[in-house]
Amino acid sequence: MQIIPIGARETNLMYIIVGPQNELVFVDPVEPMKIEKEAEQFLAAPETKIAVLTTHHHEDHSAGNAKIKRMHPTAAIYAGSHQSFATHICKDSDVISIGALRIECMHIPCHTQDSFAYTVYDTTSKESAAVFVGDTLFYLGCGIFFEGTAEMMHSALKKISGLPSDTIVYYGHEYKESNLQFRRMLIPDPEGLCSSERIFLTVGEERKHNFYMNTSLVEKNKEFSGKSPTEIIHTLRQMKNAYNSQK
Repeated sequence: MQIIPIGARETNLMYIIVGPQNELVFVDPVEPMKIEKEAEQFLAAPETKIAVLTTHHHEDHSAGNAKIKRMHPTAAIYAGSHQSFATHICKDSDVISIGALRIECMHIPCHTQDSFAYTVYDTTSKESAAVFVGDTLFYLGCGIFFEGTAEMMHSALKKISGLPSDTIVYYGHEYKESNLQFRRMLIPDPEGLCSSERIFLTVGEERKHNFYMNTSLVEKNKEFSGKSPTEIIHTLRQMKNAYNSQK
C-alpha cells in the first residue's frame, strides 16, 4: 500500500491510497485536477478500482466529490452524510472492502456531526495500518468543536487512541508548527520528536505526547488544577482558539 499526500488550498491535505491490486482511494479530494494529475500513472492501469473517503462535510474537504463522480461515474463515495455528495453513507464500525484494502469506519462526531476516521489495512501485507482523521486530530493538536462538545471530542480521541500504536495518522490539515508553538507555551517539546521533518505521527506517539489525548501532561499546570480530563480538553481548546485569533 502506498500513500501519497497532496497539499491543497493553504493547509489542506488530500491523499491517494494506492493498493496492491490497482485500487485507488482518494481521501478528501477537494482539488480533483491535482488528484487526477498525481494519480495519472495509476489510472492507466487496467481494471482500476476507484473510491473516495470523505472525513466530514466541510467544503474544504468535500467540494471535489461531485467532480470526481463526473470524471469517474463508477466510483463509490463514502461519507457520514449526504452533505458530501455521498453514494454510500457510513455507519460506525462499517467495514469497506476495496480489492485487497480493508477500511474500517469510525464515527467521531464533534468537529462535525458527520465526522469519520477511516483506518486502512492492506490485507496482503503486515505493514502498519493508516488512519485518516480529517479535522478531529492534528499533529499534537485537535480540531475545533464546531458541532460538538469537549465530552464528544474526548470520546472521539479515545476511540482513535484505541487503534494499534504503530498506526500512522494522516491529518486533514498541516498544522504542525502552529500546534508546536502553542504547545510550547505550556510544556516543553518531546525530546527527539518535534525537531524532525516528519509531519505524520503514529497513534502511539499522539497518545503519549498530545495533551488533548493525554491530559496528564498538563494537569499540574495551574490553569488546569483540579479539572477533569474533559474540562482540561475544553480549556485547552479555548486557549488554542484565543491563540489562533491573536496570530
